[in-house]
Amino acid sequence: MGIPWREGKNIWEEHLIVIGYAALKAIEKQLDRFETVAFINSESAACREWRWVEDVIRYRNITHYAMPDKEPYIRNGFIPAYQHIKIKRKPDILPGKPLVITHSPNNPEKYKLKGSEFIIDVVKELQKKHKFIFNLIQNMPMKKCIPIKGASHIFIDQVIYKNPTVPQSRWGSKITYNGGLGKSGIEAMLMGVCTITGGIEPNTSEWFPVPPVVWTSYNDFSMDLERLIEDPDYRKQKAIDQKRWADKYTSAEFVANHVTQHIK
Repeated sequence: MGIPWREGKNIWEEHLIVIGYAALKAIEKQLDRFETVAFINSESAACREWRWVEDVIRYRNITHYAMPDKEPYIRNGFIPAYQHIKIKRKPDILPGKPLVITHSPNNPEKYKLKGSEFIIDVVKELQKKHKFIFNLIQNMPMKKCIPIKGASHIFIDQVIYKNPTVPQSRWGSKITYNGGLGKSGIEAMLMGVCTITGGIEPNTSEWFPVPPVVWTSYNDFSMDLERLIEDPDYRKQKAIDQKRWADKYTSAEFVANHVTQHIK
């Protein structure tokens, strides 16, 4: 792996793992010097430039790891991989505390891209029938955001799948981005917060179990969220299953072994 040295020098070894489109673009002409090269596809820029990424990967014989939500933009196969996230222990939720639901678009762009307006509309309708607190986290640093998220019972990651109100310009092609499990959802799972997100359940079983989040869509979101509100046993069991999954399959040890499996 090429490791940036503190004095600005580079230590070149036999194997290279490139994370993100910008890094792959910058180092493309130097890839031949390595015995193996792997690319971790983790952000929207690679979706916008998916044809170039696919051509480079095929021509250079690069191992392709990707977040499962990137599947629509990948034509030649990939190994699904979620990122490691280090998170502190969640705060204790005191017995008898009202149900708390949280959503964290955090900035105006994410508000549009996560389907937040639709999410808020559904939440307001459900508040007419059920008693709960709703936290909308915006314009807040991570160190303040995490404790609020961790003190919740339910976390709504996003509702993009089949949502006609979400603009597709960020992903930049005629291919539709369907959403999935992202960094924010994994953070919630690691803290034992029951997580619901829009997307298609990914096919990861060859490498690790499918993330046990509550998979939803624009049409099913109200019903799926209401079940979590009304059925505390179901909600608590989902939260337990999600934390166990996240603790194991996003751990530093698992992720490090997983994204180096191409190195013989």
